[in-house]
Amino acid sequence: MAQLKKKEIGGGEFVDLFKGLTELTKENYQIGLEFSISILEADLNLLNTQVEQWFAWHESYNRFMKDLAERFPNEIANFWNGNSKHLNEQTERFLILQKDYIDSARKVSEKLTRDVISFTQKSMERNISIFNYYLNLFKD
Repeated sequence: MAQLKKKEIGGGEFVDLFKGLTELTKENYQIGLEFSISILEADLNLLNTQVEQWFAWHESYNRFMKDLAERFPNEIANFWNGNSKHLNEQTERFLILQKDYIDSARKVSEKLTRDVISFTQKSMERNISIFNYYLNLFKD
């Protein structure tokens, strides 16, 4: 029966193996963080697009309702005394309030996204510097 000889790993080979694995880990870490940042930005853009579309539909509906209210004859729709000005003012006030709310929510979400991206990039830079520090400990 043939005996298998164990190959001993020398110190230089271990350092090279460790450096290779560390570089692979570092690259995967960077790719993962960059991917998560891109997903976060894409989600924010999608959300902003949906809010804009919803707001455009809402404005279109309100315009339609205003036109419809103005077209009613005064004899039939007399519950606002034939004056749709008050209804239009309230609708406009509601639209302005809604738009201000959406704008403030968008500003907060964009600021939060920028802060998360900045924090993630700083964290990535610190972790990479730690990897590099430990790699330099194995230099010959």
